Amino acid sequence: MRLAETLRSTLKRHAIPHSESSTAIVTASIGVANMSDTFLSSAELVGAAADEALYAAKKHGRDRVEAAAEARAA
Repeated sequence: MRLAETLRSTLKRHAIPHSESSTAIVTASIGVANMSDTFLSSAELVGAAADEALYAAKKHGRDRVEAAAEARAA
């Protein structure tokens, strides 16, 4: 989560122009999952949990980081 948040906030600080964005800069929504959660395979970890967290981050306002466990609770 810390690494993902560092990446997201660093990208935002650089304020790279993006004319098609509602914020006018490039932003990042990041979904995070880890092996300590109960996943049956690496495919489930990345293909389901991290993807689910990514879509939760987008749903909750974009330009944010969400963990897989948080995404499932939302």
